Amino acid sequence: MSRVVITGLGLVSSIGNNVSETWDNLITGKSGIKKISSFDVSDLPCKIAGYISHNEKDEYYVDRSKYLETREINRNDRFIQYGLIASKMAV
Repeated sequence: MSRVVITGLGLVSSIGNNVSETWDNLITGKSGIKKISSFDVSDLPCKIAGYISHNEKDEYYVDRSKYLETREINRNDRFIQYGLIASKMAV
């Protein structure tokens, strides 16, 4: 069995856009759960979620163009984009 060495960390979450910010918010008990505003939830039983916002005015907005090329943003779904961003942060 091969050994694996983790040499870096990257994180994008609803309570922080990097490892230290997320860790600090976890320790202080900050919640990333908020009302869903990115689509209509009137017919859904749950109206809250822990999600990464695309609204520039939100506290933990992630500017994807800062980390990804336009074609990566256009070609990949959001969860893939956040994985790519976290990997780039880790290196």
